[in-house]
Amino acid sequence: MIALVLAISMLTSSPANAATDYKLAAAQIPKDQRSYAACVSYHESRGDYKAIGDNTNARGRWQFLDSEWRRGLSFMVANRLREYGMH
Repeated sequence: MIALVLAISMLTSSPANAATDYKLAAAQIPKDQRSYAACVSYHESRGDYKAIGDNTNARGRWQFLDSEWRRGLSFMVANRLREYGMH
């Protein structure tokens, strides 16, 4: 759940005006949330992008559940990338 909150906060922050590489800009964690993101990453997976949950099918650095990703999180990411010019 913490990872979902973090993802939503990252996806709802406004794009940087000076961003020239929209993929890089969309993937960056806002500066004021980096320490929180580092804490969540460490506690969820020790920063391991290939981590697999102990008792669930959660995967990756942020330990997203596949069902949550398929239900809506992926669409929020797609919308965020669209803000930076990716169609």
